Amino acid sequence: MQLWFLSVLLNVFSGLVLVFSTQANGEADDDESAAPVFFQHPTFRLVLGILCALIGIIKLFVSIPRSDALSGIPIIGDLLPALAGIVGGGALLVDYYKNFSSLNIEFPAIVQKTCVDNRKYAGIVCIIIAVLHFVFPRFYFL
Repeated sequence: MQLWFLSVLLNVFSGLVLVFSTQANGEADDDESAAPVFFQHPTFRLVLGILCALIGIIKLFVSIPRSDALSGIPIIGDLLPALAGIVGGGALLVDYYKNFSSLNIEFPAIVQKTCVDNRKYAGIVCIIIAVLHFVFPRFYFL
């Protein structure tokens, strides 16, 4: 259950950071003033991104124990929270890299679109999946 709680907590935090964050090019968004100050701290964002992606990867292999017929399929119950963790953590890591790297590397189109251009939507999806996973921890598709 600790892994479940970590997944929910980290998905909510990564979603909030992605929703209330500055642009990768340093321009401030309209919602930046509503965010707590520590959301903009680079070290917090780096550590949160690493932890969120790591817990998402671990959740691909470990699921919440179930006692019914579908318990033999371990990935089906935690797939969406694991993917949300990987995408949320990946978006934070890509954002950190774009802000602090001197190299100008071009990311693949899917990474650019998901993690940079639409990161606010990715943050909203992370929050929604985390809340649903918190409310229905043993639901098969969450």
